[in-house]
Amino acid sequence: MGERGKGSEGIRDLRLKSTPRVKPPEDISPEAKVFFEEIVNACKPNHFSVSDIPGLKIYCDALVNSAIAQKKLEEVEWVYTDDRGVEKKTEWLGILKNHQTTASNFMVKLGLCPSSRVDKSKKAGNNVVAPVDSKRADLLG
Repeated sequence: MGERGKGSEGIRDLRLKSTPRVKPPEDISPEAKVFFEEIVNACKPNHFSVSDIPGLKIYCDALVNSAIAQKKLEEVEWVYTDDRGVEKKTEWLGILKNHQTTASNFMVKLGLCPSSRVDKSKKAGNNVVAPVDSKRADLLG
């Protein structure tokens, strides 16, 4: 294969600039909308597609709900004794854990954590280097 022409980079840059960023769905809470817009604007314009919107919404809702649970844990006893003298953990610990797990899982799926941005072909030790800007780079490794 030959070298890329000067024009191919210009076309790629034009494509990146002309790609509209995804918009938050209508049914998203105001708090989650703030996260949604911050995340979308922090990534390349073509990082997310319309099909990512439901996952982004779930991720942003999980971030909001984690913050609510964390705040609640600052106000209540984590372990308490019920009316029968049995020690119990507050339900807010489970709520926090569930939302943090959801956020963590979706962070990987949406390509928001460092491990999801690693070139899979290099990680596997292959000699093939996947194109970084290609939407199909993950098919090579």
